[in-house]
Amino acid sequence: MNFNDIGMDIPLNNKPKRGAKKKTRSCLQYQPFDCIQNEENAILESDQDSDIESEPTSKSSKKQKPNDAVLSIKNICKTCNAVMKKKRVKLLTELSKIQTIKLFKMKSIYLVLVVSTFLIINIESRTPCKSPKQWKANTYGRDYKSKYESRFEFTYDSVNKRTREIGIEQIGSYSDYVNVIKLFNEKVFYRYSYTRKLCEKKSLKEEWNDFELPNDATFYGDLTIGASGLKDSGLLVSIWRSKYMSNGETFDTMSLVTVNNCIPVSVYLNNDNLEYQLHLFNVTAGINEADFTLPDECL
Repeated sequence: MNFNDIGMDIPLNNKPKRGAKKKTRSCLQYQPFDCIQNEENAILESDQDSDIESEPTSKSSKKQKPNDAVLSIKNICKTCNAVMKKKRVKLLTELSKIQTIKLFKMKSIYLVLVVSTFLIINIESRTPCKSPKQWKANTYGRDYKSKYESRFEFTYDSVNKRTREIGIEQIGSYSDYVNVIKLFNEKVFYRYSYTRKLCEKKSLKEEWNDFELPNDATFYGDLTIGASGLKDSGLLVSIWRSKYMSNGETFDTMSLVTVNNCIPVSVYLNNDNLEYQLHLFNVTAGINEADFTLPDECL
């Protein structure tokens, strides 16, 4: 088909390139294909002229734009650094506040626990218990300040105010196997050394040390020695604090006794001159009168 015979305008699908001027395309009515070719050539020439004219300007702008860009980036970086610094300071401040709050909460919880424990312990007003009057036990004694140690079989008789200790006694590097009988009513004691085969009889200046808790002893609480969650694996004891006076000296005393039957378990004596502790094992009720029989060397 011949488009010249149609006599109508044919719209172009391709849009004109940037910079091209719109022209009247009346020639399409007569020679459409030649007109299209001429239009394309005119657009190409116009683009080339505009590129040639704008080239010096673009070169000069290329020389200036990098400096402006660098300055702009530097300004942006400075702004970013300032903003980040402020945010970092704010974040550190918030973290410090959070840590302070957490520490305060932990201290508050700890204080509440301590106070609660103290209140629970002291919520029960308990009177001092009474220990058996006569018993025997194995003991371990130690005074850290005088470097004294002892491992005795101990007999206690509060009815007649007398005690007997037989076993190893060590002071510093010197040790001896001894039998010591103290008669407080008679104010005399006998000390027999099995090592030296020698008996000493001396006046007793020491006051009677009763294992019973004093009436003014303060109850501090109960605890389990051993395991509390296993059957027959723990011993429930109570803690008592008191003052003990002997030979003009006052001692802070802490006593551990069984909750049942008030059997002595441990005794701690402390002052400026003494730091003594005594632990008792295998306690049995009652005594043998033969335990207080004096050795022949002491008669």
